[in-house]
Amino acid sequence: MKFPDKERIEVTKQRDVAYVYNGDHAYEVTYKGTAMQDTKNTTEYIRRREHSLEWVLRRWLKDRELRCFTKATLWPPNKPAEQVSVMNTKNESVTLLPRHHHSSSIKKTFSWRDPTDKLLNTEEEVL
Repeated sequence: MKFPDKERIEVTKQRDVAYVYNGDHAYEVTYKGTAMQDTKNTTEYIRRREHSLEWVLRRWLKDRELRCFTKATLWPPNKPAEQVSVMNTKNESVTLLPRHHHSSSIKKTFSWRDPTDKLLNTEEEVL
């Protein structure tokens, strides 16, 4: 399977339960057989996948209309870092914040609007 469009995650020690993501479809594979995952879990997975660092690097950077913004900031406190925001043509953005020169960790944030209550949600992840 090719990442990031296709992914298989095995979750038990015996490897008898797996989640298979193929494009916009998600399946759960168990000893009972294969079943579609519920819409909520699938939507959350697709949202996180489309704002992942791998997706941004492989998909978004190919777009000629892509916009990048930089800003100096402090993260963690008293550690200078260069914040980079990448915005695609669908007005979606991902902000990457490298920790500092001697560490490889990166803080990634993105925001999305909930279709049911229209509230803005922000997700953060330290990679």
